[in-house]
Amino acid sequence: MTVHYAEAPVGRVSLSVNKTLVQGISRYLLNENVALDVTRKRFERINALSRSPNGVMISQTEYGGVPVEVVDPEHQSHARTVLYCHGGGFCIGSPKIHRELTAWLAKTLGARIVVPGYRLAPEHPYPSAPDDILSVYRGLVASGVSSKNIVMIGDSAGGNLVMVTLQRLKALREMLPAGAVLYSPWVDLRCMTESYVTKQAADPMLSGSWLRSMREHYCHGEGFNNSDISPVLGDLSAMPPILIHVGSEEVLLNDSLLLARHLKEQGGEVQLKVWEKLWHVFQAQIEIFEPARQSVHETRDFLASVF
Repeated sequence: MTVHYAEAPVGRVSLSVNKTLVQGISRYLLNENVALDVTRKRFERINALSRSPNGVMISQTEYGGVPVEVVDPEHQSHARTVLYCHGGGFCIGSPKIHRELTAWLAKTLGARIVVPGYRLAPEHPYPSAPDDILSVYRGLVASGVSSKNIVMIGDSAGGNLVMVTLQRLKALREMLPAGAVLYSPWVDLRCMTESYVTKQAADPMLSGSWLRSMREHYCHGEGFNNSDISPVLGDLSAMPPILIHVGSEEVLLNDSLLLARHLKEQGGEVQLKVWEKLWHVFQAQIEIFEPARQSVHETRDFLASVF
């Protein structure tokens, strides 16, 4: 296992300014005391302020009966497909809300990005979301895309869905994708790791109480020790190569550390990078934040070695 701790580079917007922006927006958006329908509308209003990304073509279709958004880089041939699982605590988020990041990924990786609009809790609790992701993966393969030309990327709860899908595919003896990348994955829904305490004051974005609230909506009575819910507890042997990027200042830091350790202990090829002084899924600020771009460039370099 390669573990790398790195200082974040200085970009167009300073780290301190960007952290303040993230903190202010997160207090508005990620509040467990606000009804989910209100939170979703707030995300839509914030997203409406974003400009349409240049250099990509966006279309809507479906794979495996699940609606997806496809983000294609313009003027590039691409045999490679990225199945991107967005985050949002299993309860919020959409392909459109993540479009800035997926557009950058499409252009930087020179790959088609397929973003499922998977069903959200509490209207559709577990196992709806992982069932949808598995259906999309199977739909891609059924359409003629080789598993060797697919990688999976997921942020936060989306990282959970990536790991659950990998474990399901292995258990079903189906072909796994060529590799996976996880940004700040939420893979232990017991929500009891040390960083929930040690990083709570430092984390400008997430709180343990918000995560536990989303967990209740998603699990709907299912046990948190179920490896289909907390994939860090599952069989992690024979996984494809995995890259994990996480911020040092987030309550989910230990999820990444624990996952990387378990992967290594079970013989996996895993690279873990902890970005000093950064927060949860900082890649989402890619339009203005240099560390986010560097993370995507490192994603490109990693994936070049696997597909």
